[in-house]
Amino acid sequence: EFTLTHLTLPMTKALVAKYDETEDLSFLISTLRTVFTSSEILNLSFRSVGNVLNLSSALFGEEEEVLLEGLDLDAVRETYSLLMKVEPKELLHRTMTDATEILLTALEAAKIQPTEIHQLLIILENPLLGELSCHEVLKKLCKVLASLNEYSQQELVAYLIEYDSTHFSRLVKMFQDHFNALLYPKHRADPSLFHHLKVLALLYDVNKKSASCGESIVAYRDFYCDGLAKKLDFKADCIKWNRRLTSDSQGPATPPTPDDYCFLDFPFLFDPSAKVRMLHIHAVIQMTQEYHDALTQQSTLHQAVELLEDRNLTLFEAFLESSCPFFVLEVRRDHLVEDALMKLAGKRHHLKKPLKISYVGGGEQGLDMGGLQKEFFHLIVDAVFDPSYGMFMYSDETNCFWFNSASLEAEKEFQFVGMLLGLAIYNGIILDVHFPRAVYKKLQGESLTLADLTDCQPLLGRSLRELLEYEGDVESTFCYSFQISYMVYGHAIDVDLIPNGYAVSVTNHNRDEFVDLYIHHLLVESVAPQFESFACGLKSVCGTDVLSLCRSDELEMLICGSPELVRSQNVS
Repeated sequence: EFTLTHLTLPMTKALVAKYDETEDLSFLISTLRTVFTSSEILNLSFRSVGNVLNLSSALFGEEEEVLLEGLDLDAVRETYSLLMKVEPKELLHRTMTDATEILLTALEAAKIQPTEIHQLLIILENPLLGELSCHEVLKKLCKVLASLNEYSQQELVAYLIEYDSTHFSRLVKMFQDHFNALLYPKHRADPSLFHHLKVLALLYDVNKKSASCGESIVAYRDFYCDGLAKKLDFKADCIKWNRRLTSDSQGPATPPTPDDYCFLDFPFLFDPSAKVRMLHIHAVIQMTQEYHDALTQQSTLHQAVELLEDRNLTLFEAFLESSCPFFVLEVRRDHLVEDALMKLAGKRHHLKKPLKISYVGGGEQGLDMGGLQKEFFHLIVDAVFDPSYGMFMYSDETNCFWFNSASLEAEKEFQFVGMLLGLAIYNGIILDVHFPRAVYKKLQGESLTLADLTDCQPLLGRSLRELLEYEGDVESTFCYSFQISYMVYGHAIDVDLIPNGYAVSVTNHNRDEFVDLYIHHLLVESVAPQFESFACGLKSVCGTDVLSLCRSDELEMLICGSPELVRSQNVS
């Protein structure tokens, strides 16, 4: 009596060969039904002979190594390829699909352990899942994958991160196509889509972990869901997201659930133009709330004024200002920076009202009805980013600005620049100012690399890359120590990267540490006061939660613009 305990590629080849010889499909059908309805049999199938997969679990923030028993994915894929050619296809495909659905139905109620992940990987490779007829099967698979516990999910990630771009891209497209098929015009977040979104988020995290270890498996834009951007009810989702942010601010934040999630909880699905639209809607919602609050306060104020016979004019003006539904920035053209700095410092609580610019003095008097905003931002950016002003340095080589670590300006002025950029984002103004990517990565809390230093200082970056790749004796060739020097206002400044760094030579063994410390000093430590003030000012307007919707490259587009963003703004 034959007892089936697992399936292998040679066994499948033998089954197909027997069918070709006898033209009797029953044994092949029976075998596939047995394998794909049994969690135990499928999980023991396609094991790598004498192959143990060694993966560093540093991906999960740990130092030890995870040893995983191998699954021969190439054999799995070849098996499916072989089976897809068997005729008659309809009967064989229906058997595999029905059997997989039966198994997934059982797995929905099971607690899948890390040692049971192989069966899910085998199911994921099934090419039939991409067909419309497998809608219910894919729906069940999403629920199973989204319900994995932390350790089982880590095991799955450990395999997925080893995928090449072709096979990983197939998975992303398969789940995206399935998700798009479920959307309808003016779609709002509902529980039926939550598990699909969780699976896409899992794949996105895999791709992001791969990028942190060197290079992403696929481009981030491959996760953009054009169907969602076209069909989503942006206003309803932004209102729901804003309401939950307000609720979370009053207590500990809770992860989204099927009943209260928003599509904004999955920002990787949206391209930059869609994110601009969402951020502007979010800004309008907050502006509208500030506007209504000010009108209510204004009404109350006028009632109180009618009862006052002897008013304190200064106090009265302060009340009027606080009750104004707009954030009116009154500035003189010939004192633009000073006036703007003073007004912003005194009106921090009004920054989220709709912005209006009013030029005063010199015979000019007029309130902005929308046209003066761009001119104001253009003029003030030109002023504060002028190298002669001393706050920022400009590189002709990179065409970018960087913080002047030796600036004599007070930290409040860097905070002021951050507020300006925040107001520009908040009011939908594109600025003609360019920072290296490191600035946006720092704002988003992303780690910095040698590539970021090269982006800021190409010559120095190439020199350090040469140091890292040099195959000879580093100490005798480069003669570096752990002390670095650079010029500040014509004077050489020496900095020890470690205690007594001047006495410690850079060698083949410690050159990685030297480069890491060099990067950290130039991009972080040397400009820490200036950058922290700048970031504080930016986030005082936009808020950390809003900025978290964007990756660093997308945040750069929000501030500096791109052809896609310009087109989207023209359309809106």
